[in-house]
Amino acid sequence: MRGFGNDSDLTLTYKTQEVLVSLRKNREKHEAAYNKAMSEYRVAIRVELLEKLGVTEEGKDVSHKINTVRPKSFIEYYDEAIELLEHCAEETIQLSRAQANQLLRDKWEWDTDFQRSVANYG
Repeated sequence: MRGFGNDSDLTLTYKTQEVLVSLRKNREKHEAAYNKAMSEYRVAIRVELLEKLGVTEEGKDVSHKINTVRPKSFIEYYDEAIELLEHCAEETIQLSRAQANQLLRDKWEWDTDFQRSVANYG
C-alpha cells in the first residue's frame, strides 16, 4: 500500500466470507477468459492443421510442429484457496499484503503468464 511506509510485515483482518465472495467472482472471470481463449484456440489449431494438410496434399514437406500456443489455466489456485477458506472455522482471517492482492485484487504472480497466454485469442 502506498503511503504506509515499509509494509512488508503488514497484515490486516478480513471477513472470511467476503474473501470467499471475491475469490469466487475472480475464479469465474478467470474461467470465462480461459474458456473463451480455449474455444478460439481450437479454431486456430484446426486452421493450422488444415493448412498443414493442404501442404502435404501438394506433395511438399511440412513441419510437424504445432505453432499455436495453448492457453494456460491457473484455476487450481482459486480452487485451493476457496477450499481452504470454506473449511476455515474463523469468521475473520489475517492476510498479508501479498495474500490480499491475490485473494481480493486478483493480482497473482502468474497473472502475466495467464494474460499473455489468452491474449492470442481475442
